[in-house]
Amino acid sequence: MIAWSTSIRNISTQAVVAQLLDSGNLILKYGSDGDSNENYIWQSFDQLSDTLLPGMKLGWDFRIGLNRYLKSWKSAEDPSPGEFTYGIDPGIFPQFFLLKGSIKQFRGGLYDFQLLHGTFVEQNPFFNPTFISTRDESHYQFDIFDDLSMLALSYTGTLQRYVWDNKNLVWNVIRTHRVMLVTVTIVVVQMLFAHLTLFSLVPV
Repeated sequence: MIAWSTSIRNISTQAVVAQLLDSGNLILKYGSDGDSNENYIWQSFDQLSDTLLPGMKLGWDFRIGLNRYLKSWKSAEDPSPGEFTYGIDPGIFPQFFLLKGSIKQFRGGLYDFQLLHGTFVEQNPFFNPTFISTRDESHYQFDIFDDLSMLALSYTGTLQRYVWDNKNLVWNVIRTHRVMLVTVTIVVVQMLFAHLTLFSLVPV
């Protein structure tokens, strides 16, 4: 019985190699591709669960229609898909959103291709957040400095930022992302004035 599959189609007859990278990314590639990261047949970093690790991308690759988003667990003990998802709505101005089922609960972090609005992007000693929005992709990711860090979506719909304490060997929560209601007036030049209610819910 097959319990899980990558659902890959039309694989070449070339030898396929599975490799676990130092980042934690499990990849499938053709043996002849060497160390190139441009020709992965499949990679686990494209299949997000409830946790975003350094190097993972949260958001869209429009070239292949891939949408990467976090999916909560069903409960604290049950890792099957739960009610909540967290991702990016590309739209005209990309922004983060949280869904409960198919219902959009919150929106936040409106991006106008220059600045990320509706939130505070702070410098910190643990990680460096990046938001990319182009014709080909729209995604958020982060890189770490010295300490391991991760972003997790709980089964209750709460986003939490963790940092690894190497001395005590535990994950410490350094930030819990709560919803802050903000009213923003957006002026559309030579068109109209509109009022949007945004929620600050961004993984910074």
